[in-house]
Amino acid sequence: MVYYFPEYIIKPIPYLLYFLCIAKPANITFKILFSAYQVKPESEQEDDNSTKTKNGAGALVGILERFLCAVFIVLGQYSAVGLTMTAKSIARYDQITKNPAFAEYYLIGTLYSILYTVVLYGIIFKYILY
Repeated sequence: MVYYFPEYIIKPIPYLLYFLCIAKPANITFKILFSAYQVKPESEQEDDNSTKTKNGAGALVGILERFLCAVFIVLGQYSAVGLTMTAKSIARYDQITKNPAFAEYYLIGTLYSILYTVVLYGIIFKYILY
């Protein structure tokens, strides 16, 4: 027996898949691929309270960055992806200028997030659906 689902059920499935895949799977693949570039934990660095962050905050920022980029890509607002990168860089400017290892890790993470989002969009919406 063949089941037919209405279009309002089928149409959002690629979008749900896209937004689910840019969350945790992207974090896991990033940790696997780029663990060698990770900056050493704060406990091993100098004891400066101004540079301490919560564990997992960077992963959450990455997820939010990918969600914003995905929304902009789906809406066709590609220049807004650059705005997201700029806002993120302004927020971390002090750390980027003072710590070259963090700057490299930050740049790798940012570029990976954007590349992951764009490639996944191409795979789901351009390759699988057509």
